[in-house]
Amino acid sequence: MATQYEIEHGIKPKAPSSSSRRIDMSTFHSFLDQISTTANPTASSTLSTGPHNNPHATPTPVDVARLLRLVQEQMETLATTSPDPANREFLTRLVASLEEDILDPRRQQGLLPLCRKDFSKKKEVVVPDSEDEDEDPMGMFS
Repeated sequence: MATQYEIEHGIKPKAPSSSSRRIDMSTFHSFLDQISTTANPTASSTLSTGPHNNPHATPTPVDVARLLRLVQEQMETLATTSPDPANREFLTRLVASLEEDILDPRRQQGLLPLCRKDFSKKKEVVVPDSEDEDEDPMGMFS
């Protein structure tokens, strides 16, 4: 049903278009370039910011979770338009697996630093040796 505005301006309603299974991954690739620690841009990227100033910097768990959420959203989009139930089930399992990785990042390999230390230990107090006091018993060198 056309509104008064559409009638007055001669706007014809669009025919419903068939949905495409093609998804837009530009946001994913853009964010991947932002958190990447290498100088190589992704395949779909034309511009790269190059390597970070700190070559030892790694993405934070929050950034990795955001990146996985972007992939998860795309998988959910594909699952809604899947051609058959087997494909939908496969995509649903992928989404669930990504959710587990987001909730428990320790399952992922290589994302957490290997140099984790136990910070609950107290720092040991170093007691200076008393030998230094015995070197000048008469106080001649003070």
